[in-house]
Amino acid sequence: MNNRSGVSVVICTHNGAGRLPKCLDALSKCAFESDGEVIVVDNNSTDDSAAVAASCWATADDAPVPLRVVKEAKQGLTWARRAGAQAAQYELIVYCDDDNLLNPDYVIAAIELMRNPRVGAASGVARPVSCTDFPAWFYTFAEDYTVGCQARWPEEADVDMTPLEQRCPWGAGLVVRRQNLLKAISCPNFPLLVGRNGAILSAGEDYEICHLIALQGKRLVFSPRLKLDHYIPPERLNPEYLARLQAGFVEQTSVLQAYAALRGLLKRKQRKLVLEGFIQLLKDAIRGRTIRHDMFAISVGIDRSLGLNELQRRVFENYKFVRD
Repeated sequence: MNNRSGVSVVICTHNGAGRLPKCLDALSKCAFESDGEVIVVDNNSTDDSAAVAASCWATADDAPVPLRVVKEAKQGLTWARRAGAQAAQYELIVYCDDDNLLNPDYVIAAIELMRNPRVGAASGVARPVSCTDFPAWFYTFAEDYTVGCQARWPEEADVDMTPLEQRCPWGAGLVVRRQNLLKAISCPNFPLLVGRNGAILSAGEDYEICHLIALQGKRLVFSPRLKLDHYIPPERLNPEYLARLQAGFVEQTSVLQAYAALRGLLKRKQRKLVLEGFIQLLKDAIRGRTIRHDMFAISVGIDRSLGLNELQRRVFENYKFVRD
């Protein structure tokens, strides 16, 4: 496993020729205090995304690190993220969406944050920008667009999100350790969520990665030191697009709830889990019903898959893989 000291910034793009120039212009102004690289993953694009990326970087003033393009024919954000992780040469990876504009100090802040070996993944503040005015309803649903702050923080302090099993750092600007990431994407049942796939607005693949990193015993952190602008074009600022976004969130719910439930169960003592699980099973049997969550608790307690449904079994197997 290659773990050279430095940072790989990975930009996953599908037909992003129109978005990449601004993204790369902002990235070219970022400071790197150590070795680094930019990897553009061309995810089955039918436009000239690869050529645009190479041209933009070649003409950038004082580009801080080299750029290379990696092709990933299997369409879907998870597959593009995986290709970027496998191609990366350095120990830290920063995922930058092709509509993200990183602050000039983003990479430096990421390096400083990850000097704490207990931190496994982090992201920060995403500010919405557009070439038009935002509609009155936008800020009510800003989080659906992956903008805003994921946590309240006192005096610009970092926030440990790990105890919040239902919450994980966003994929926009996500900072991870390559070693933990490669372990996560090597799970036997990964991915359970594929993420965006062209016009299909599936979601949750970033949360799945973070859950699997947390299951390796690492912390998940929100840091206000990590700041970026998220460009939102006018054609996405309408109720129809918002409805499609929210439909994608519904599809991810069962998977992410299974990961969150597992992480919650792991906080409790094994013997207590087994005892409470069996007691609840008896109560449910008397009532003539079966609650699969009780079997999940028992399985965690005895560290064996016992009577789980298919989704719980696959999540449990992923957990055992990253733990061992």
